[in-house]
Amino acid sequence: MLSYFHYNQLPIDIKADELWEKGKFLSQRVYKHYGINLYMYSHFYIESWTDLNKNNLVKIEALPLKDLPVEYLEDINLETMITS
Repeated sequence: MLSYFHYNQLPIDIKADELWEKGKFLSQRVYKHYGINLYMYSHFYIESWTDLNKNNLVKIEALPLKDLPVEYLEDINLETMITS
């Protein structure tokens, strides 16, 4: 099982394959011209960043559970996370 540190070392195409196959969508937000989706993957979070102007995936980043961005706190349903 990958740690968030090791996941972040992978090439973006491998990160995307893993995320789409095994990630559980939790929430989304918009920041400037980026659409950001939050997923639960194994024992950490993953954010995928899409440039909304170009409709292009630009970044996928894993975050430890303790580092959940506060922008998601109101939107996340804890029951969804537990039943995944």
